[in-house]
Amino acid sequence: MAALESKYIKLDNHKGLVGVFSTLGAGVRSLTLNGKPLILEMKEEQKYLGSPQLFGKTVNRYIGRIPSKGEINGVPYQLEEFEKGICLHGGYFSSPIFRNYEATLKETDENVSVTFSYLSKDNDNGFPGNLTVKVTYLLSKDLNILTIKYEAISDKDTILSLSNHTYWNFPETLDVNDYYLKINASKYGIFKDESKLIVDKADVPAYLDFRKACKLGSKLDEISKNVPEINNLDHAFLFDGVSDALPQVTLANDKYRVDCYTDFDAVNVYVDNSLAEVEMVNSPLLTKQNRRGVAIEPQQFVLDHFILKANEVLTHFISYKITEK
Repeated sequence: MAALESKYIKLDNHKGLVGVFSTLGAGVRSLTLNGKPLILEMKEEQKYLGSPQLFGKTVNRYIGRIPSKGEINGVPYQLEEFEKGICLHGGYFSSPIFRNYEATLKETDENVSVTFSYLSKDNDNGFPGNLTVKVTYLLSKDLNILTIKYEAISDKDTILSLSNHTYWNFPETLDVNDYYLKINASKYGIFKDESKLIVDKADVPAYLDFRKACKLGSKLDEISKNVPEINNLDHAFLFDGVSDALPQVTLANDKYRVDCYTDFDAVNVYVDNSLAEVEMVNSPLLTKQNRRGVAIEPQQFVLDHFILKANEVLTHFISYKITEK
């Protein structure tokens, strides 16, 4: 198999926050504060570039699971299948898994940024429409904030929900059990039996209620007890209103805090329990560690407005404000 190739762009806000971003998958390769990794950083480049665990990548066309068959305006479509009847992450198991974007650097008085651009052609993994996507990563020069901006336009009505799949792992921690998680959500997505396909929404049960900051380890144990078939936090939460002034998700331990601001209406939160054997720059002890990272993935809720109309421009943002206590 030929080696995967990517160009890398380094952004530095000169306040301690440094990010390295890849053209392949419009991804986050590393993110450090004062030289210490804030996210799971894979040691081997080729494993990072090709990992189906999506470390830091922008997810193709649609994040999450949706039915692989459907129709828009009476026109049927058949998406790439992950398993029978289900498309996962826009068909990212097809070849190639990730696409190479064009990169453009920019600097203003407020931030340094890189914009990744890509044209996803009509019927790419079964999705209708020629879709132009722009993903911009910005580091604020004032505060330690990473912002991701999405812009997309299609020449046909299509299905679209973009997000990022970075795993947070704060310095000098081997798992997330002692982290605290808060989510501004009283509703969540209910799965179809024996599947993670969301078919309805309901009030969050006690074991998924993060409206007050909760220690993650004990909540994960509760989830394992109540939904042993999933045995993990990998759920979509529908926000109780969205405000630019307030964080929708907060992840923290005794030394670091990340506040997530967004104009998306929902978030999927996933804890890495894959036990995939991957060497990390953070620590050799993370190679096959359970619960070693948390992905906070703001997105459009799967049961709501995820059809992008032809020639309409989609714009969304995610901001992660990082604080060292």
